Amino acid sequence: MKTAAIHITFDEEKLGALNLYLGLKSLTVESELQVALNGLYQRHVPSQVQNFISLRNDGSPEPVVPKPKRPRPAAEPKDSAGPAAEVTAP
Repeated sequence: MKTAAIHITFDEEKLGALNLYLGLKSLTVESELQVALNGLYQRHVPSQVQNFISLRNDGSPEPVVPKPKRPRPAAEPKDSAGPAAEVTAP
């Protein structure tokens, strides 16, 4: 598999702080960017294309990882009696 280099610009002070705090966790900016890029690839490239690329590169299909579904907002419970009618005295 051939690899490509990506060049980006980022604020030098922010990068220094990021390196400092990632270093405390034994992580690097490069490793975290690699994880982020792999996540983008998994989310945005169709699985059929991922399988094709995987077959072409090393002859084995990539395992299909189901994409997590977004949770739906919970619906309010329905009252079986219907809406309560307000009774007013004359």
